[in-house]
Amino acid sequence: MNVKQKHSEIYMTTDYSMFSSMKHNRNVSEAHIHRLMKNMSEKQYPVPIVVNEKNEIADGQHRFEAIKRLSLPIYYMVIPGLTIEDVKALNKLNETWNEIDYAESNASQGNPNYKRYLLLRKEFGFGHVIALVLLADHTTNQKFLSELFYDGAMEIKDFELARTNAQMLRACRENYDGWKTRAFVYAMLRLFKSSEYDHKRFLKKLALKPREYIRNLRLIRNIVDANRAIEDIYNYNTTSEKKVRLY
Repeated sequence: MNVKQKHSEIYMTTDYSMFSSMKHNRNVSEAHIHRLMKNMSEKQYPVPIVVNEKNEIADGQHRFEAIKRLSLPIYYMVIPGLTIEDVKALNKLNETWNEIDYAESNASQGNPNYKRYLLLRKEFGFGHVIALVLLADHTTNQKFLSELFYDGAMEIKDFELARTNAQMLRACRENYDGWKTRAFVYAMLRLFKSSEYDHKRFLKKLALKPREYIRNLRLIRNIVDANRAIEDIYNYNTTSEKKVRLY
């Protein structure tokens, strides 16, 4: 027999000073706050924020800030014992946090690996997946790398090596605007480990801008395509005896 049970009260107040942000929670987005303010100025729905017994906001910090700026009443629900780890777990399921949010939260807790992740992304502009494979120094088992990242257990094999590889990739951007694409990065990371590969030679050949091969490079759809296009450029305008088989 189903029986309705009351689990928690929903309260209302205009005393905003009683609430605080939970330490290590994600940073708020001004754009999101302004979107909420626009909607709430037309009609406010009594959707409660969720706080712990210390009135630290675990869910709804953007709603709270929008309501506060509009001087509207705040509705809230108290769930004792909520911690930042609970917030991360809940938002992982709801997919409301992005990778930067997770990294910033872990970095603010003193985890150096996530600080380096943020530094790499800021310096070179790589997306999440490319940053992970650079920092792990391998392109296999991306699912496992992602799980480690979201669980707060990401490990960096060699940060300076990751930066060096990133710099080598960025050196291609003057003549190839796809230098951050996944297939190209994966193919190049494999080459960086090869004693047969000379990056200066590749950059020199790339600068010659062989039209057909550059076109092929821009049309790559997978690693096989990338391998072929890179090898063609590497051996461009080279005698047969000096051509190198890279893959």
